[in-house]
Amino acid sequence: MSKYQVIIPYREPTYETHSSKSDGKQYRAPYTVTALSKEDAIKEALDLFAKEALYSNVGWRHDPEYDQIEVKILEK
Repeated sequence: MSKYQVIIPYREPTYETHSSKSDGKQYRAPYTVTALSKEDAIKEALDLFAKEALYSNVGWRHDPEYDQIEVKILEK
């Protein structure tokens, strides 16, 4: 098992549509996870991201930018 830092860039399209203050910027959600592989680390981070979005008590979507996810190994 290794420790990874996974950064999930995401957008909030519903907020962007309904807010006059929205600048369309991309947000970044960082996670540190322990996993067997880079792919497993991404899956774990996406699971955490989905749970956070569900329990955030906001009415807008959080859409990950899957093709821009960054993964860095911290410890082997």
